[in-house]
Amino acid sequence: MNMRLTGRSVGLLAVAAGCLIVGLLVGIGALFTVTYFSVALVVTAAISVRFSSPKLRVSRSLSADTAVRDQVIDVELTADLSPRLPVLVTSWRDRVANALQVTSQLAEPAASAGPSHHYAIVCHGRGRHQIGPLTVTVGDAFGLVTREVESSEQTSVIVLPRTVELASLAGDRSLVGVGGQQRAVATSGPDDVVARPYQPGDPLRRWHWKATAHRAEPMVRQEEAEAAPSLRIVLDTEPRVYDRAHFEFNVSAAASLLTHFAQAGLEVELVCGGFGLFSTQDLSSALVALALVEPGPADLAPTHSNAPMLLLTGRPDVRRSEELANSLRSAGQILLADHTGNQAVEVLAGAGFEVFLASSDIAESLAQISAVRVQ
Repeated sequence: MNMRLTGRSVGLLAVAAGCLIVGLLVGIGALFTVTYFSVALVVTAAISVRFSSPKLRVSRSLSADTAVRDQVIDVELTADLSPRLPVLVTSWRDRVANALQVTSQLAEPAASAGPSHHYAIVCHGRGRHQIGPLTVTVGDAFGLVTREVESSEQTSVIVLPRTVELASLAGDRSLVGVGGQQRAVATSGPDDVVARPYQPGDPLRRWHWKATAHRAEPMVRQEEAEAAPSLRIVLDTEPRVYDRAHFEFNVSAAASLLTHFAQAGLEVELVCGGFGLFSTQDLSSALVALALVEPGPADLAPTHSNAPMLLLTGRPDVRRSEELANSLRSAGQILLADHTGNQAVEVLAGAGFEVFLASSDIAESLAQISAVRVQ
């Protein structure tokens, strides 16, 4: 219980104390009456607030539970306060995470009609951020004593990582599909597609009836060349290679690449810390994983894939460079978010990796990698 005397009650008690002292000195009985009345009023107010036992129930409705950076979200708050004794609500305060900025406050209680209240927040930093708990301040009718009541209900919002437009890569598929790995989609008629033997798990809709009848064994349509994804992006989350700014740079770079290639209709995979493997075929899940990822140990070893690889890392030392070379087992390109020693670069280059150093601009950094892939 968090009860406080207001300035009004403190002043009233001060008057009571003064009247008591003066009454004792000059013997005026009326001053004792003022003292007793003032003290009794404050005590009565404290008792009424203390035993009002308000129970606060809260629900929130957000205009969006997933947001991008700088997006404004409207919050509708419904609060039900059921006190045993009458109290007045003097203020509302809904706590929000530091990465969320309140742009319009809750309406003053006196101006609020009903239990619903509205305010807006702006989303800044990526991650899962909490809204709540709600704290309501109640008091007596005379404004002498207040008490805070808190609700434990919280609501979360996920802020996706910042993305930038990769105009330099627009219409350029040189970064992906190197060495014939690009996915080829059949454009011929239904009878001209390539057929292959049926494998457990193939959907019935791909059953190739003519080929099955001709070969006397189950055959399915191979509508797409069954090649590896066009690109595999690996985000190194090892804490010792990053400061916060460079980690956020790489998260935004990965999100920008995924968004760019998803819009181009290309399948790109993402290995993201301890969240596992994602693809542009489910871009929303991949971006949520990037919103929640934090520095920490993770297994970067690719599963069976021959796709070209782009590793995003920070400032690996020699030990980390050796770990990367041994765990990844397939050469590719590496973008360093920060300068590192020549020996570490030599370890990576000796393992067959092409190493690039990022600038302060994400699009510019990724464009230099694309440039070396132009055929």
